[in-house]
Amino acid sequence: MAYGPAESGHRPSEVYVAPIPGPRGQMPVMFGTEYPRALMKHVSKLRALIEEWREDGYPDAIDVLSDLLFYWQDPERETRLYFAQFDAIRTLIYLTEIAPAAIRERLADINAEYNDGIESGD
Repeated sequence: MAYGPAESGHRPSEVYVAPIPGPRGQMPVMFGTEYPRALMKHVSKLRALIEEWREDGYPDAIDVLSDLLFYWQDPERETRLYFAQFDAIRTLIYLTEIAPAAIRERLADINAEYNDGIESGD
């Protein structure tokens, strides 16, 4: 199988919409184009905000967080983080320290809508 050239950035955030499971013992195919996909627009919007924050040099981050973000990306660093590791920590920092209150409130609303009844484990 031949792949095209690698592209930078994120793919649009999508999730496969699996059909109702068949009779017991029959496992549906988990991945493939035969299932419809749903765009996860909230995730894509959040990724765009975080990318803009990165491109601007992490404004509003306290010095220690800014230093860590640049340190973790340093190409001279011996043990570098995987892309997904760095992306996850950058997202966590953005959501807990940088994002305006309106974004955090909107995420709380989205969480309540889609995860109603799920306990956080606190």
